Amino acid sequence: MVDAIDSLMSSKFLHLQVTDAVELSPYIRKVSFSGDLHAASYQAGYAVAFRVSPTEYRNYTLSAFSQNECEIIFHLHGNGPAVILQRSFQPAIW
Repeated sequence: MVDAIDSLMSSKFLHLQVTDAVELSPYIRKVSFSGDLHAASYQAGYAVAFRVSPTEYRNYTLSAFSQNECEIIFHLHGNGPAVILQRSFQPAIW
């Protein structure tokens, strides 16, 4: 069965590519994403939602935003689904 959030919000989901991931400290990770962000009306400081498991979402704050790329600085704590997702972000190999 398709998740209700996916059904209702699928047109709002952005498909982005990880372009950079830097460990700033053992608990802080900066991840840069690129993609077509022209239709998104965000700016640095706005919250964006990430699906971290089949049933959970987490909100994160954009530290940078442009029409082609955005950046989020993640605070890594615990071993839950959000940290597992954050640590999985790796730049794409072309």
